[in-house]
Amino acid sequence: MYISQFYATEIAPYYSTDQVFFLDETSFDPRHLAVKRVRGPKGVRTYACRKGGPVGQRYSVCATLGVEGIKHRVITTGTFTADKFLDNTIELLGMIPGCVLVMDNASIHALKGKLDALMQLYDVRIVFLPKYSPFLNPIEVVFAWIKAFVHTHFKDMGRLPAILAAFDDVAKKNIRGLYEKHGYSH
Repeated sequence: MYISQFYATEIAPYYSTDQVFFLDETSFDPRHLAVKRVRGPKGVRTYACRKGGPVGQRYSVCATLGVEGIKHRVITTGTFTADKFLDNTIELLGMIPGCVLVMDNASIHALKGKLDALMQLYDVRIVFLPKYSPFLNPIEVVFAWIKAFVHTHFKDMGRLPAILAAFDDVAKKNIRGLYEKHGYSH
């Protein structure tokens, strides 16, 4: 069953749009901020070269999106492990009792046996999207906005301040409209 069908039958009759949250991770790797285009002689393939390796830390963010914007975020250096994800999820569930949390099927999200207990403890329903369906997850669009902001402003602000400012900027966007575009409204 696709999430839109599931949403219409299992979520919308019992939860308002304000009670539906989306959780996912993204990362900001210094290699992604490198020069993308270079100029060279016509007809000759030209490559951009960097001296040394990537400069700076990789930052990973686990964020939760609600209709009002980013509800919760955790930033770490490196990547998210299952343990870091579990700690973040426990902290988040305490903030959204009686709501629905939608996430994709990433391997760190499959916390065998722990999610059922957490759902009962915090009175939160956890729903998984079908595999390979980022188009059903509005937080993916928000992450694209954030990455574009960071790519534009990291030289002026620095990477971490640009990441923080980009997440703060999400509150100015029309997230409710984004939910509607993805089929999460009633």
